[in-house]
Amino acid sequence: MAALRLESPEEHNLVTDWSFDGVEFDEEAKLRDETRKIMELAELPISATCVRVPVPVGHCEAVWAEFERPLSVEDATALLARAPSVQLTDSPTPRDAAGIDEVLVGRIRRDPTVEHGIALYLASDNLRKGAALNAIQILELIVEHSLRGGPSPPGRKSHTRMTRMTTVTDQMQRPRAGGDRQARSS
Repeated sequence: MAALRLESPEEHNLVTDWSFDGVEFDEEAKLRDETRKIMELAELPISATCVRVPVPVGHCEAVWAEFERPLSVEDATALLARAPSVQLTDSPTPRDAAGIDEVLVGRIRRDPTVEHGIALYLASDNLRKGAALNAIQILELIVEHSLRGGPSPPGRKSHTRMTRMTTVTDQMQRPRAGGDRQARSS
């Protein structure tokens, strides 16, 4: 903390510097639209809040997903543990995700606000893998392998569907020298 006190407060501020239409930032609309397109669920209700956090690299997402059928925390955790490119950890951080290909997933828990909800937190190196795609890949895995639905046969969609997803996304990047921001897309 002592070292942080010596730095300018502007270097450690959360920023929302995208275009704003009065309802949401364009990055939030982009996250929603990309998620719906990837999942082929055009009407999937998605609520997203995006902010820039001053770290050198990384994306983090707090994800709340609601499903049509029950999925226990233990089963979700076991599924994620077997998922390619996923590494389970207690508390994912951008520092730990920087420079690796795996998506760090943790804080997996039941979402008590809905009947069949799971909440989790993930971090990834956004220069290696984009945040929206990672969240979708993880959630599709859970849907495809849910206890009651099991994996879908090739060429068929699972009968288990996500009914809602809410995310809080940290679009992380640190201002470059001179205060300029370099846009990094996922």
